[in-house]
Amino acid sequence: MISAPLAINENERLKELEYYNILDSEVENDYNKLVELASVICDTPISLVSLVDNHRQWFKASVGLSVRETPKDIAFCSHALLQDELFLINDASKDERFYDNPLVTSNPNIRFYAGMPLKSPKGFNLGSLCVIDTVPRDLTESQIIALKVLSKQVINLFELRRKNIDLENTLAKLKRTNELKNKLFSIISHDLKTPMSNIDMFLQILEGDMLSLEESKEHLSSLRVNLKITDGLMNNLFNWAKSQMNNFVFNQEKHDIKLIIDDEISRNEFNIKQKNLNVINNLSENTFLYIEKNQFSYIIRNLLHNAIKFTENGVIEFSSEINGDFLDISIKDSGIGMADETIEKLFSWDKKNSKKGTKGESGSGFGLLVVNDFVKNHNGNILVKSELQIGTNVIISFPILNDNSHEGNLE
Repeated sequence: MISAPLAINENERLKELEYYNILDSEVENDYNKLVELASVICDTPISLVSLVDNHRQWFKASVGLSVRETPKDIAFCSHALLQDELFLINDASKDERFYDNPLVTSNPNIRFYAGMPLKSPKGFNLGSLCVIDTVPRDLTESQIIALKVLSKQVINLFELRRKNIDLENTLAKLKRTNELKNKLFSIISHDLKTPMSNIDMFLQILEGDMLSLEESKEHLSSLRVNLKITDGLMNNLFNWAKSQMNNFVFNQEKHDIKLIIDDEISRNEFNIKQKNLNVINNLSENTFLYIEKNQFSYIIRNLLHNAIKFTENGVIEFSSEINGDFLDISIKDSGIGMADETIEKLFSWDKKNSKKGTKGESGSGFGLLVVNDFVKNHNGNILVKSELQIGTNVIISFPILNDNSHEGNLE
């Protein structure tokens, strides 16, 4: 037995075969009809659409053969794909390349073989459309012409398959882009509304010209804080949009999360005073995690905003505890709470839910959806427990990993 040598352009040929994404695909009727037709026209018991990769020949469609693949080194099609025209063996038992081939000496006992190369538009032979018989024979000129025509139809099906895959990928990208756009617009509406409303309120107060110099300075300071919050929100929204892209690099670094929480509490000092709230950060000093800081800040900011929104004359408490391989961070408030059916809708983009706060604050319900995205980016979890008129406890869990992993750590 003489195995076929590799094609001169074997690496490129294999890439072309991979491009069509057809190996190991499901049985398809269109291909089956072609091999059935080839078998009828050539009057052979066996007909195949055979594709040859780096170690086997695999049959996309077959008539008269039960196996789906055979080794490449014994494949007749490995020889056929080296040709530009029909590869014809009248009697394999008398051919020095095949007489002792196991496909000749045992089942399926090949004697006659005719394989038309399956040539892609770029000129690469991917395999063959072949007809096989168990007795020596030949093909007529008309049968050869029919095999050529049928082989081109196989390639046409390959091309159609590739175009369908490309179309599906394009549609998926368009859908993802559209979803990203809708999410982004909704998030902007949700997260910029509060600081922009505060800024507008401050300006109206200042325009009233009824404040003392000291009071004006205090409001200007609050105005500056809200402008800074707005700028930070825009940066975080930009980072969130980037995180939705396929090429986004998610960089995590070691941060003291107590300091981040303290900073977010400080940023919301005005709203906290307006609601007469006592906000407590019970996290220990030097509580470190490997996180993407902008996303983690966004998580804390939104959870704090929600707690403030639904709590008045009460307490908001941050705490943490180690739970196995995770650090659980709890944001617990004594606010108006939520019903179970409300909690069920919190993390569904299709079932957006938003309620007015204790002072009529509105929102779009998108803040928690983004929080959920960001927590998942850290391989974390989020759990919401709530009871009407008692309060809400949101627990976000982040993996505790060692310094060597550069993904998460707690000290």
